[in-house]
Amino acid sequence: MISKIKLGMPYAKLLKRKKDLKTVPNEVFGFRKVLSEKIEDQAYSELIYYVDEDGEKPFYELIVIYPDDVNVRNVATELYGPPNKDKEWWFEHPKGPAVNIWVFKQKIVIAGIISGTEWNEIDN
Repeated sequence: MISKIKLGMPYAKLLKRKKDLKTVPNEVFGFRKVLSEKIEDQAYSELIYYVDEDGEKPFYELIVIYPDDVNVRNVATELYGPPNKDKEWWFEHPKGPAVNIWVFKQKIVIAGIISGTEWNEIDN
């Protein structure tokens, strides 16, 4: 269940709430930890979590992977409305980080703009 987590939470807290996460070997990028969760009985099939390797190791990005027969752009539009930043979505949050969302192939990528992570330099 995605609702038990929030962008910016420390890695240790994420692991307490999501006990079935599997570490994905990540040879290319040493700045983040990649975790995976297989999903059953949902429209999506897998969740990928990115956690920064520095400081409190914040959870900063969630990738929702859909099967090939799903039109992911339509799903994103149903969830978030029409894109409000070119072909992407941008949301300010009063109690959390700003969030940038985009579709890439069969994925919805949800990135928190969190200081010290790969996305903190993004222009809004």
